[in-house]
Amino acid sequence: MEVISSYNLFVDSENSLSGKGDEFVVQVANAGVSCADGQFIRINLESFNMYKNFYNVNQNNSVYYVRDTLSSTQQCSLTHQNYKTIGDVSANFAEKTRVALQSLTGITTTLTSSLPATDEEMDSTSDRIILATYTFSSAHPFTTANKVGGGNASADGDLIVFPKVQCYEDDGDAYALLGGDRIQDIANLTNNSMEAIWKSTTVIQIRGKYPAQRSTEEHIYLRCDLPNNNIETGSLSSGKSNHTTHIVSSDILGKMIIDHEFINYTSSTGREFFLNIPNKHINTMRFYLRDAKDRPVGRRTGNTSAGTGTAQNTLGNLNCSFVLKVEIIQAYQPRKLITEPPEQKVNPKKLGVLQKMNFGEGSY
Repeated sequence: MEVISSYNLFVDSENSLSGKGDEFVVQVANAGVSCADGQFIRINLESFNMYKNFYNVNQNNSVYYVRDTLSSTQQCSLTHQNYKTIGDVSANFAEKTRVALQSLTGITTTLTSSLPATDEEMDSTSDRIILATYTFSSAHPFTTANKVGGGNASADGDLIVFPKVQCYEDDGDAYALLGGDRIQDIANLTNNSMEAIWKSTTVIQIRGKYPAQRSTEEHIYLRCDLPNNNIETGSLSSGKSNHTTHIVSSDILGKMIIDHEFINYTSSTGREFFLNIPNKHINTMRFYLRDAKDRPVGRRTGNTSAGTGTAQNTLGNLNCSFVLKVEIIQAYQPRKLITEPPEQKVNPKKLGVLQKMNFGEGSY
């Protein structure tokens, strides 16, 4: 294969003709992006830049439920913001859960302690497992609840059935943020994402099962609607881990690492992320930014911003810019029908016909 021609296409979503921010259309019909027989179009992602104007904890990873019976439940949501430490995440979770427990039981509930401590850094000596301790002003209703595995809770440290903290996969990635188990069936009222521990007739604990996190997204994905031959695992577009089709067609053009303030990417070879386009001509290209489960970045469908505004991706500061290299590739030399020119022959009418005889003075 041989590159016949190439040029750079500079894109800024702030000034696109149709749409803005994280989903927009670029009109390229007048640029003459086309190829001939035996050729195809390749689009390479050369660089990408944007401000990280969305929160690490957002609509996609903040929702969970607290139950004190199978029929009594409270929906909770962590505060949408960035968290400096795991302890900050734990403290916010512990307080939101305290409010839910007090509402469910009708008993004044005090948050006695929350671990990890708010001043613990990511590299501190710690297991990073959330542990929140609650004290009730009178005997809590979990005193005689059945223990996990049978029997009645009666000893310090017994795991109990209630209260339950449930993180449903359909509601996002709170299970990963809090270090709990995901629940794949929204109708499941039995499983507990975290652990409930009986301490005394007035004290219980809620404990995570795995190390907690400050965020749940490592990359941002730039997607494009042009037909191509890329493939991806089904979870990148279905939003769930229990997908039935493991490998499916992909519209991902590139993935970029999310940093603290900026999201930057610069190609080192020009071949890391590309699309081979089978079309002979391109009129429009639709680009959109998504997370690892094909959701709008930092928010669920229908939610339009981080902060108090409602139009961050159209009127606010959620936008990006990137550079594409467009290449016309000669894949093969097309075989064409070539007709040989007709052979020039003597007119058969003139064959064997005496046209003129000249014998000198008298001619016949």
